[in-house]
Amino acid sequence: MSSDASIHSLRQRLRHALDPLYGPRESAQMSDWVLEHVTGWSREYCRMHPEAVPDTESLSRLDHHLRELLAWRPLQYVLGEAWFMGMRFYVDERVLIPRPETEELVDWVVSDVKEGYSERTAPWRILDIGTGSGCIPIALRSRMPDASVWSLDASDSALAVARENARSLNTDVHFLHLDVLDDGALTSIPDVDIIVSNPPYVLEEDRIGMRPNVIDWEPHLALFVAGPDPLLFYHRIAALGLQKLSEGGQVFVEIQETMSDAVVALFRARGYQEIEARRDLSGRDRMVRARKP
Repeated sequence: MSSDASIHSLRQRLRHALDPLYGPRESAQMSDWVLEHVTGWSREYCRMHPEAVPDTESLSRLDHHLRELLAWRPLQYVLGEAWFMGMRFYVDERVLIPRPETEELVDWVVSDVKEGYSERTAPWRILDIGTGSGCIPIALRSRMPDASVWSLDASDSALAVARENARSLNTDVHFLHLDVLDDGALTSIPDVDIIVSNPPYVLEEDRIGMRPNVIDWEPHLALFVAGPDPLLFYHRIAALGLQKLSEGGQVFVEIQETMSDAVVALFRARGYQEIEARRDLSGRDRMVRARKP
């Protein structure tokens, strides 16, 4: 960076460099996050002391981070962290970056359990399919401390990240290395009361137009469905639920916003009841819940 290294100047330079890639709003948020991370100063401190000058090591780290960001590497991978449900998760290119919509899915599960089953005394048994960073099962376990939580993923490298996050966040989750599409692996899955998943649903043909920070960096195994059917994993989850869910057990899944009708119809065709699609805070259909008969 140049000789003027005050917080105010650094923020302006970061925003100017990142604006063409990410737009004003996102570049402003990214700039504040980078400054907070490299200096160790809170966002509030930086805003109250715009004239403060970070040390040389912090400036060097900021330079390095900016070069990575200009190469479209996602900010969460650059900093090695993503916040989810108020918890700090380690993330890198082995796992999908947690999204705010997935927080809403977790909130739905927790609120549904607390509101609809206040008299239940037996511990809940929960299965998460496609754990990635472990954000869903760890968040659920932290909010339902008496629950038994299992989580599976086909990627051993993703599970390594999830296990490290569970350890650092002092959360007990049972991780399974298996592919839910593999019929031979299904015997390893326990009987549960709730299944929750944010599965892959993007077709390879839809990669055109996706931003470089997603398509060039995030794991394709967690994004793309092999073959022509974007509902592939939902079919498997619905079938698995009929085998593994307890009577009246529920499935909660995140969906692509155009899939709502198709996913609802899929669960209805398999006999599920009380099927509900829910919009996220942006007004998009992003979640479906269904109850096993």
